[in-house]
Amino acid sequence: MTAGNFSLFSFAKKMKKSLGILSCILLLIAMSCSEKAATDNESVYKNKVALVRKAYDSNSWENYKSYFADTVSFRFSDGTVWNISSDTLLSRLKYYRGLLASNDNVAHSEIVTADSATGDNWVRSWGIEKWSDTNGKADSILLQENWRFNSDGRIVELQVYTSKAMQ
Repeated sequence: MTAGNFSLFSFAKKMKKSLGILSCILLLIAMSCSEKAATDNESVYKNKVALVRKAYDSNSWENYKSYFADTVSFRFSDGTVWNISSDTLLSRLKYYRGLLASNDNVAHSEIVTADSATGDNWVRSWGIEKWSDTNGKADSILLQENWRFNSDGRIVELQVYTSKAMQ
């Protein structure tokens, strides 16, 4: 079937090519939007962890209770586990931080991973913590921390693994 220069076959071929190009463009746009949303979420979680670290360093917790779920699990490298309310957690953190003259947490690397089965997000962090006690004795440890956020964006768990830092 041709009418002048027009053929149904060539028209269908051109439409197929155009639809293929359009599909690729739409896929790239969707991926870009998804990647931007994932990057934004990563920033939110990393920022919360950074702010909680600063609160610990300065021992000022007044504005951070909302960052934690009602019940929180903290797991320390010595095997100690706290499954406690956020109020009790903040009280304990304030007490233990008060035993130090200064504290400085520095993250060297962080990644955010998502658990598609639960909707939870994890911030996995590697760094160092340096402190001095009230007698002026300084010390430090290497840290690997896993911060778990529930689907509401609140911290529900922290796993802390430590190793003595080299002097």
